[in-house]
Amino acid sequence: MKLLIDIGFIDSTKDNKIFDSKRNEIIKGITKVILEQLGIEEQ
Repeated sequence: MKLLIDIGFIDSTKDNKIFDSKRNEIIKGITKVILEQLGIEEQ
């Protein structure tokens, strides 16, 4: 199985700051979807 996750295009300092400020939200969202697809309940 292969998985490619594209979470955005960062081409400026402003974009990078937005990404950094939302890093934890992005991680939680990706984790939630992966667990759902695997049939694992969140803890």
